[in-house]
Amino acid sequence: MSDWRTRVRAIVLHPVRPEALVLRGPGGPALPEFELPGRAWAGKPQPYVQGVRDAVGVDVALLRTAEQRADEGERVRHAAVVFVAREQCPALPDGARWACITGGSP
Repeated sequence: MSDWRTRVRAIVLHPVRPEALVLRGPGGPALPEFELPGRAWAGKPQPYVQGVRDAVGVDVALLRTAEQRADEGERVRHAAVVFVAREQCPALPDGARWACITGGSP
């Protein structure tokens, strides 16, 4: 039996524009986050895709894991995972918006 869990920070990219999905957080814009049971592996994307769908109601495709680390003492795996929205204009939940991710001038 595994009492591990995986905490996911979802970087959801817009399929056309250089934007990422952000939620209204207590300290300002925040990336969506959710938790999966066990030590989830991005090579089996369905739990991750479903986690985004459950968290923000957007259908996505998993692109890659950007960062991951494990806290052995807490038995928590942390992962930042990059997704792309499957639709150009998906309905967003209250407090969610697309935010520009490009920097200033080169």
